[in-house]
Amino acid sequence: MKKGQKIKYKDKYYFIQAVIRRKHKMSILVKKFDNTHIEIPIELLEEC
Repeated sequence: MKKGQKIKYKDKYYFIQAVIRRKHKMSILVKKFDNTHIEIPIELLEEC
């Protein structure tokens, strides 16, 4: 997972804005179309 990569989450496609690493958990930050951001755990993703 790296910044700029395209991912699928809940039947929508997003681009990764940032990769967040906290101890043993990893999550990513994505920007939605209404300019809000959401943090998604890596376990819930499907790579494209």
